[in-house]
Amino acid sequence: MIGRSPYDEYLQLGRLLDAQSPLGPPDAHDELMFITVHQVAELWFKLLLHELRDARDLMLRGCPGPALTRLRRCHEVERVLIAQFRVLDTMSAHAFAEFRTALGTASGLQSVQFREIERVSADRGAGRGPARAADPPEDEPSLWDAYLGLLRRSGLDVSSPAGRLRSYARLAVHGPRGTDPGLHTLAELAESLVEHDHNWAVWRLSHALSVERQLGGAHGTGGTPGASFLWSRAQRRFYPELWRARTAPFLTPPPPLP
Repeated sequence: MIGRSPYDEYLQLGRLLDAQSPLGPPDAHDELMFITVHQVAELWFKLLLHELRDARDLMLRGCPGPALTRLRRCHEVERVLIAQFRVLDTMSAHAFAEFRTALGTASGLQSVQFREIERVSADRGAGRGPARAADPPEDEPSLWDAYLGLLRRSGLDVSSPAGRLRSYARLAVHGPRGTDPGLHTLAELAESLVEHDHNWAVWRLSHALSVERQLGGAHGTGGTPGASFLWSRAQRRFYPELWRARTAPFLTPPPPLP
């Protein structure tokens, strides 16, 4: 029984705890867990968008240090989102089948916030189907736009893929050594973007595994392709140039020892 203490009112616990409304048969025990995990994920998505957008805006204003702090919080939120699959995976395929039809055409792929996270990060919607009215504008600046702007302000070449590769190599070589404080922060930001990208890829992989565990090769809810589609997306990266640049500092052989 939720009371009316200042704690209850501040968190709006009455509304929050009344928001889980199973639609399947009464004996479908796991439906409450299924709803809870997805609702909590949407709350974390909301916070993640709040932090990612602020990190982007800070970079656009030329404030890389505070942006790095925001991104590091995002990494922790993403680890929590990944860990939630451990709860979801306690549900057997049979337990899911007990209430699956109650979902109707609802699918996690319809999550507007999920698509917003991908667009704010870098993705512009390739292969994701037609835009929806609730989608964010396509011309909204991304984290990647903001990061390239920081590199440009620092005098680094971002005019072409080859020029950017040279800039990433310079950051990788000189940034971690701390010889240039400006480059050091930009190098840390690059690593933080890769960590964000890495975590999101792990989330996608975890999602694909969870769906395959519950559905096998069957179509997903609402007629979606199911696990096969999720596996096809698992190889996507927000920042492919940063991944390719991992070897750039080592392409030139080091000078011989004296």
